[in-house]
Amino acid sequence: MTTAVIVLLCISIVLLVLSFFTRDRVKVVEEQLEQLTIQTAQENYQLKRKVEVFEEEMMLTYSSSDDINDQAASTEERLIEQALHFHTQGLNIQQIASELSLSEEVVEQILYGEQSRGVIG
Repeated sequence: MTTAVIVLLCISIVLLVLSFFTRDRVKVVEEQLEQLTIQTAQENYQLKRKVEVFEEEMMLTYSSSDDINDQAASTEERLIEQALHFHTQGLNIQQIASELSLSEEVVEQILYGEQSRGVIG
């Protein structure tokens, strides 16, 4: 009986010593989780930066398209004003089309549109 106790005591001491040298599985999992968390945070930061850059590019594109639309509207208004000016000077549709480098149909549409709005009589 004492032999069995001594053997069990020796085995327990050996197992205790071995437990200090083996890696703790929980610690390994914790390290992996920490690495994964760091990696995810870095990827999240990079994605946010890319989205910010993309948004800035979209804002620049949007503002430049607004500028183009404003320029087109301004050009159209200028053509209408010039067509009306030539019409009040007594030029006919062919002459106005020639002066503005437009087709006669476009000049007719401009003058008809302005006439229907009551700008010209």
